Amino acid sequence: MTKKTGEVEFYRDAGVTVTSARFSTNGQTIAMSGVTSVSIHKDPMGAIEVGCLITGLPLLYWGFTSPDARPVLLLGFALVGFAAWIISKPVYSLILTSNSGKKKMLKTKNKERLVKIAAAVEDAVIYRG
Repeated sequence: MTKKTGEVEFYRDAGVTVTSARFSTNGQTIAMSGVTSVSIHKDPMGAIEVGCLITGLPLLYWGFTSPDARPVLLLGFALVGFAAWIISKPVYSLILTSNSGKKKMLKTKNKERLVKIAAAVEDAVIYRG
């Protein structure tokens, strides 16, 4: 925590600032005076993951049931799609709740960073009183 022009800074990194007076990220600034809570949500699967499932599973089935020479190619495509789906990291969102409703402020795959930012917002809300 550092004091600066009456504001206490709780967190700062590339693109995110949390002080006792404001939360700033991606060109958006929210006054901390209105923030009542903060939460982290895991976003649902993206289009790529859903596409891998929708395309990969039928192709995998077709690859096993087809009598011609294409099954090897189809099986390879399906396995690559399935592996891409398994390897992909989930996306998390930081949600700020205020009197005017919920606002999604930040999306990232780095959950540890988001937890630190959420803790800083909580500290700022507690500091404000």
